[in-house]
Amino acid sequence: SNELRNKGDYQETKGTEAGIVNSMLGVNLKINKYNSLGLTALYNHSGEKTSRYLVGERPEQIIDEDQLEGRGLSFEERQLFSSHFGGDHAIVGLNNAKLEWKVGYTKSSMDEPATRYFTNVHNTELDIYSIPKQSVQLPAFYYRTLTDDQFDAKIDFELPLGQNENKIKVGGLYTSKDRVFDEQLYQIFTSNFATPYAGDPDVFLGEDNIGIISLDETRNQYRIGNYLVDFTSPNNAYTGNNTVTAGYAMWKTKITSHLKMVAGARYEKTDLEVISGDENIDIEERTGAINQGDVLPVVNLIYATGEKSNFRAAYSKTLARPNMREIAPFVSYDPLTASFIIGNTDLKRTLVGNYDLRWEWFMNPGEIVAVSAYYKDFTDPISSRYLPSSNTEIKFINVDRAKVYGIELEFRKSLQFLSPRFKNLKFSSNLSLINSDVDVVKTSPYEPETRPFEGQAPYIVNAALLYDNSINNVAATLSLNYIGDRLRFLGQDGAPDIYDRARGQLDFNLQKKFGQIGLSLTAQNLLNSDFVISSDYKGKEYLYSRFKAGTSYSLGVSYSFR
Repeated sequence: SNELRNKGDYQETKGTEAGIVNSMLGVNLKINKYNSLGLTALYNHSGEKTSRYLVGERPEQIIDEDQLEGRGLSFEERQLFSSHFGGDHAIVGLNNAKLEWKVGYTKSSMDEPATRYFTNVHNTELDIYSIPKQSVQLPAFYYRTLTDDQFDAKIDFELPLGQNENKIKVGGLYTSKDRVFDEQLYQIFTSNFATPYAGDPDVFLGEDNIGIISLDETRNQYRIGNYLVDFTSPNNAYTGNNTVTAGYAMWKTKITSHLKMVAGARYEKTDLEVISGDENIDIEERTGAINQGDVLPVVNLIYATGEKSNFRAAYSKTLARPNMREIAPFVSYDPLTASFIIGNTDLKRTLVGNYDLRWEWFMNPGEIVAVSAYYKDFTDPISSRYLPSSNTEIKFINVDRAKVYGIELEFRKSLQFLSPRFKNLKFSSNLSLINSDVDVVKTSPYEPETRPFEGQAPYIVNAALLYDNSINNVAATLSLNYIGDRLRFLGQDGAPDIYDRARGQLDFNLQKKFGQIGLSLTAQNLLNSDFVISSDYKGKEYLYSRFKAGTSYSLGVSYSFR
């Protein structure tokens, strides 16, 4: 076909209301000039309410006189508590060696109580409302909870060796995270005995329409109205543990008066296990696990091209693990894309080879001009693909290879050279040009051989004007971000991929301190430019979604204990 079929034309109204509370505590104790201890604690509590109303037509399923109406209500609450205790120690008798250590605990949670979706069809000619389960999702309630408990510990030891800035550094790290996730789903089935609700969800869910609503005296049978069915499955819950044990050794040396080298290796042991809550299936089938150790080398060369400039060349190997959701034997429904998201217990970790070149010139303190180039080679990167199914199902998979390469330009300069009046002003900017290619596991002959990483833009531009007056305790930032097209959704059955189109955003932040009290004012998305999501097919753009997010303003108050 030379064009794409229109699956719907909708207008959506969406509103959000959010609140956030932050608190932070920092205590430092300097025992003597060689030893100090420190404690930090952070608490964050946020909540967001969202409501949405959607109305429009679906040409392929509904006749012209019918409209589709969708409503959604949700509330999401998140909490984070993090605390760390550590120490810094100088060992004078061992050539001024340094020992640093830290232990910490973090607890985070997400609670999503009673997320509700209500969709119906409205025959505008006859003014009749209905919920045909063969074409729309039945009214549904989702309950989701997630809790993470994480313990971590690290230690670093640095020992100078003679002259020429020779140093060795060794250390270790241990981190363990436990997760508990649970999801419950309830759907409401409709009844012919229920009172017509005239498009009002409150009437549909009213007491007169739920459960037993009357008695058929002729047949001596109860008439059942709309009724709730528990569709929660045991595999809608999972538990997991991710433990990482690591150790490293590093050597820093000055080879010549202009050339320095940092070289070393890190050994990282991954023990990741996620288990589905469905005890009716074999333990091996409901478990996703990675138990693997990797040696990760690094070499960094720094050549001083002048008193204030350097040229750097580096190679390193890093890894990326699947998160617990991706490896969990768990299926969830995404109302936004009307698709089922499926975890994969066979996922592998991704190895990344990193190659970097950078030239930097520090003109004055706080000022820089830099040019960087990089190349990243991915082995077994994690991607996603559609499964051949009557439903829309997306599964996480490993593909063979992927690569990312690009250049970055960075500039930061005080504006005092224009006039002494501008001594508190700085201009900062950077430009990134990026190319990414990920192998595609084809489900259709029309799919490309490769596609970009999901969410990766081909270019990113940032610019900021910064004002900092330490005498009056005032700081302000006006920042502009412009980002190119990014892959949003994969195309299904040979359809083109769907992209977030390029857009710019202008933000402003002002901070003022009055002794121990701090005030902040933030304005985001001042330009309020359109968010456009679309795809291209045979030279024509097809709109998926267009909306304005609006400009948001926030006022913050902080108090520092000293």
